Amino acid sequence: MILSDDSASAEDWYQAGMNMLRSENSSGEEAEACFDRALAVDPQCAGALILKASFAIQHRRFEDALVFCDRVQALDPATIHSFNRPLVASVWRNKALALHGLGRIEEEIAFYETVLAGHPPVAEQAELWGLKGAALLSSGKHTEALLCIETSKGLGCPRAAEILRLLHDHARKN
Repeated sequence: MILSDDSASAEDWYQAGMNMLRSENSSGEEAEACFDRALAVDPQCAGALILKASFAIQHRRFEDALVFCDRVQALDPATIHSFNRPLVASVWRNKALALHGLGRIEEEIAFYETVLAGHPPVAEQAELWGLKGAALLSSGKHTEALLCIETSKGLGCPRAAEILRLLHDHARKN
């Protein structure tokens, strides 16, 4: 679909960007340009904000990712929850990754605690506990990290068992 600048809505630009992401003949840059256009029409276009945060993480633009995530979190929750769970979950994941990328590990850990206090679905909890464990590990809090990763494993996170094995191997060598 070719869009006219004059008549296209934010939703039109967002959908054009999503179609480009699904197409083998389009680039991520083209899709991102559509999300930029969506935000030019409506600065609160939730889908475009979510995808812009993901692009910012992919390109290691962590400050930009934080701005987009904070803008999403400031929206009406009903607007955000109209999207599928994995897309919504990417908001907290991207925010945590941005904090980590900026070296703000203690803030990242506190963010995980806040999100976990909201009792997200079990599958998301499993990933959150694992990511919190990785953040604790990088801050030198090995015992707390191990407890988080064990919790993640108990909740069914497939990567947690591998992380635990690596931690145990590391502990035996040291």
